[in-house]
Amino acid sequence: MISIETIAGLDIPPEEVRSIVEEAAKSAFSVLVISPITEILGSGFAVGDGIVTAKHVVAPVLVPGTGNVMIGAIIRVKPLVGAHRYQTTYLKAISPHYDIALLEVPAGITPLEWGDSENLQVGDYVVVLAAPNTISEGFTSYAGVGRVLATSTVVPELFRYEIPVQPGSSGGPVLILDTTGKVVGINLLQERIGDKIVGSGLKAHVIRAVLSGEPVKKPLPVLVPEGLDWVDALMIGAGAALVLYLLD
Repeated sequence: MISIETIAGLDIPPEEVRSIVEEAAKSAFSVLVISPITEILGSGFAVGDGIVTAKHVVAPVLVPGTGNVMIGAIIRVKPLVGAHRYQTTYLKAISPHYDIALLEVPAGITPLEWGDSENLQVGDYVVVLAAPNTISEGFTSYAGVGRVLATSTVVPELFRYEIPVQPGSSGGPVLILDTTGKVVGINLLQERIGDKIVGSGLKAHVIRAVLSGEPVKKPLPVLVPEGLDWVDALMIGAGAALVLYLLD
């Protein structure tokens, strides 16, 4: 991962990068999911009229086979910047085919804007915002900066970036690092490449389509366990996708 002060090939001064990231972090969230038997920390971001997070963040407190939160379980959110207390929120919707959930957004939050994820290029700089103490290096406790490493030609909805995301970062926004700081994806998982951990996410145009109810092609249902590379995961995902297709 790259320190803010040492970003090569970027025409934005470090102080402006900090300003862009800190402003965006006011609309990114730590998501705390609590039930009588478990407590999960994830991330999310305000966009449109809700908070987008990863479905697997809220899944542990859902009644199996439904989109309903168990009795006694609560979901709480807190902006990464500008707030000191968590607020209770509510689950608005989950996607049946994607790792996406939508929460009620607290009043007074300015939503982030969607960026052009379909034209992401290898080498583009991106920022992941996530729950604190996860991906910081010489910047803040909630942000990580790195280059896009790959945009899959097999699964074009997915992309990978050189940011060592950790547990708690699932659901955080991936922002393009330019003067707009717009959302180009959602962080969903970590992968291990040799001795390095990198992040992988789902592109923003897919999330937008899911939230608006547009028909979209289902991506391969790939979740990469630690130590499994993308090729292996795609093979596993292809088999799972075939099963899902035959069951539809």
